[in-house]
Amino acid sequence: MKMNHLDILLVCDERATYYQGTDTRLECQRVFERVVYEKANFEIEPRAAFEEEFSIDIPAEAMHSYASDHNEIVWALVVRGDVAHWPDFDRRFPICIYPLPPLTAWPNTEADPRGFIAVDDRQAPPAERADDAKVKHRS
Repeated sequence: MKMNHLDILLVCDERATYYQGTDTRLECQRVFERVVYEKANFEIEPRAAFEEEFSIDIPAEAMHSYASDHNEIVWALVVRGDVAHWPDFDRRFPICIYPLPPLTAWPNTEADPRGFIAVDDRQAPPAERADDAKVKHRS
């Protein structure tokens, strides 16, 4: 099989379900899309599987997968192919992105002359939580 082009994309869609009168509506917005693999002009031998290895980097600031009654954050790998003399194809493979584990503190990546470190205070008791800035001074 002669492949003109093959793309694999990492995508994230936000879905919201709501009611308008007696109708149920679904809104879907693509909030992230990145090509993670692409290859052009190659052959796949008859009865042979196409196999390839590549890595996927999930953005650190990305929202994890999520589902509730009316809202979803859905991550997927989308495989798009352009095959010579055949219709193009587009296949979607959902994946689950887990939340990052809670952090207590980490040093700034750039030198901060004031000696501050950023704090993620999700584990701190309410009385010890940082203010909106979420920054505390290093002792």
